Amino acid sequence: MNTTAKRTLGVLGATAVGAVAGILFAPAKGKDTRAKLRTQAKNAQSKSKESMNQLSEKAKSKYNTISN
Repeated sequence: MNTTAKRTLGVLGATAVGAVAGILFAPAKGKDTRAKLRTQAKNAQSKSKESMNQLSEKAKSKYNTISN
Protein backbone atom coordinates (compact mmCIF):
# COMPACT_ATOMS: atom_id res chain seq x y z
CA MET A 1 0.00 0.00 0.00
CA ASN A 2 1.47 3.35 -0.98
CA THR A 3 1.78 6.40 1.25
CA THR A 4 -1.17 8.23 -0.29
CA ALA A 5 -3.48 5.29 0.31
CA LYS A 6 -2.29 5.01 3.91
CA ARG A 7 -2.88 8.69 4.52
CA THR A 8 -6.32 8.53 2.95
CA LEU A 9 -7.29 5.56 5.12
CA GLY A 10 -5.93 7.37 8.16
CA VAL A 11 -7.98 10.48 7.44
CA LEU A 12 -11.12 8.42 6.83
CA GLY A 13 -10.56 6.44 10.02
CA ALA A 14 -10.01 9.59 12.06
CA THR A 15 -13.14 11.13 10.57
CA ALA A 16 -15.19 8.08 11.49
CA VAL A 17 -13.83 8.05 15.05
CA GLY A 18 -14.56 11.77 15.38
CA ALA A 19 -18.11 11.33 14.11
CA VAL A 20 -18.79 8.49 16.54
CA ALA A 21 -17.30 10.44 19.44
CA GLY A 22 -19.38 13.48 18.51
CA ILE A 23 -22.54 11.43 18.47
CA LEU A 24 -21.78 9.69 21.75
CA PHE A 25 -20.93 12.89 23.61
CA ALA A 26 -23.66 15.06 22.07
CA PRO A 27 -26.04 16.75 24.49
CA ALA A 28 -29.10 15.00 23.01
CA LYS A 29 -30.89 12.22 24.86
CA GLY A 30 -29.79 8.69 24.07
CA LYS A 31 -33.23 7.86 22.70
CA ASP A 32 -33.06 10.79 20.27
CA THR A 33 -29.51 9.92 19.24
CA ARG A 34 -30.43 6.29 18.56
CA ALA A 35 -33.40 7.42 16.47
CA LYS A 36 -31.14 9.69 14.42
CA LEU A 37 -28.63 6.88 13.93
CA ARG A 38 -31.39 4.53 12.82
CA THR A 39 -32.67 7.08 10.31
CA GLN A 40 -29.19 7.75 8.96
CA ALA A 41 -28.48 4.03 8.64
CA LYS A 42 -31.72 3.50 6.70
CA ASN A 43 -30.88 6.43 4.42
CA ALA A 44 -27.39 5.08 3.81
CA GLN A 45 -28.83 1.65 3.04
CA SER A 46 -31.30 3.14 0.56
CA LYS A 47 -28.59 5.16 -1.15
CA SER A 48 -26.33 2.10 -1.35
CA LYS A 49 -29.09 0.01 -2.93
CA GLU A 50 -29.84 2.80 -5.40
CA SER A 51 -26.17 3.12 -6.34
CA MET A 52 -25.82 -0.63 -6.81
CA ASN A 53 -28.94 -0.73 -9.01
CA GLN A 54 -27.58 2.10 -11.15
CA LEU A 55 -24.22 0.39 -11.44
CA SER A 56 -25.92 -2.86 -12.37
CA GLU A 57 -27.98 -1.16 -15.07
CA LYS A 58 -24.87 0.50 -16.52
CA ALA A 59 -23.04 -2.83 -16.55
CA LYS A 60 -25.98 -4.55 -18.30
CA SER A 61 -26.16 -1.75 -20.85
CA LYS A 62 -22.44 -1.96 -21.61
CA TYR A 63 -22.60 -5.74 -21.80
CA ASN A 64 -25.49 -5.56 -24.29
CA THR A 65 -23.63 -2.93 -26.34
CA ILE A 66 -20.49 -5.05 -26.47
CA SER A 67 -22.30 -8.31 -27.18
CA ASN A 68 -24.16 -6.76 -30.13
